[in-house]
Amino acid sequence: MVYPQIAAAFAAYLDKIRPEMPDWAADQLLLVIQQLCTPEYKKRGAPEARVFENSPLGLDRFITRLDRLALDAKIRVKTA
Repeated sequence: MVYPQIAAAFAAYLDKIRPEMPDWAADQLLLVIQQLCTPEYKKRGAPEARVFENSPLGLDRFITRLDRLALDAKIRVKTA
């Protein structure tokens, strides 16, 4: 089966891009990437949204998370 190699490559990629992210945002950004791009399609999307039939990925939840990260970035820039 090919899935274990794909999953391992995906995990390695996430580890590789982590140093490119700001420390304060890395965990949240990696979680968003992992949840949206995981090779296992049944686990893709926001876990809390998968129970809903009309929005299995829960993209609205990711928009909220990214908006919050953008606001945090603006605040950090203004206070720096």
